[in-house]
Amino acid sequence: RLRERLQLVRDLLARPPARGEKDEASAAAAKLGTILWGELNPLIAKSRTILVAPDGVLHLAPFEILFGGNARSGRGHTMARVPSATLLAALRSRPAATHAGGTMLAFAGGVRVSGEPLVGALREVRALGQCYRGVTVWTSLDTTGALVTAASFVPFGALHFAGHTVVDD
Repeated sequence: RLRERLQLVRDLLARPPARGEKDEASAAAAKLGTILWGELNPLIAKSRTILVAPDGVLHLAPFEILFGGNARSGRGHTMARVPSATLLAALRSRPAATHAGGTMLAFAGGVRVSGEPLVGALREVRALGQCYRGVTVWTSLDTTGALVTAASFVPFGALHFAGHTVVDD
């Protein structure tokens, strides 16, 4: 039953609601969140950051919206997936990694298969550039042909790519 409910939420998220149509994805996600979290809901509601280590069919879950976020806007808690609590603890016990560049390249893809602009991806990388120092913003609108050569990435300590993909379980 859990797999079926997860698939329903994912299918509803995959299609935009028609004009004037109730957002069924948000309602289905809220119901699934209630089923999954039950008595934990009050504690989750008070939490600003949530770490999730999913197992089995829960790897399919869109946790970002199951913790009270809106299916379309993504508003809600800060949520991060971790492979396991054991690995998270091991990573936290290591000294912080450093890199020579100290800068980030934030890149946004340009268009979906349907030809519509990826306004969310563009907004995301532009916000990174406005909020943080050392962020270089590139969009597909800024580049022609191939993105760049491998050598172009050398100055950057971190790369952030915002775009869309097709999910194929």
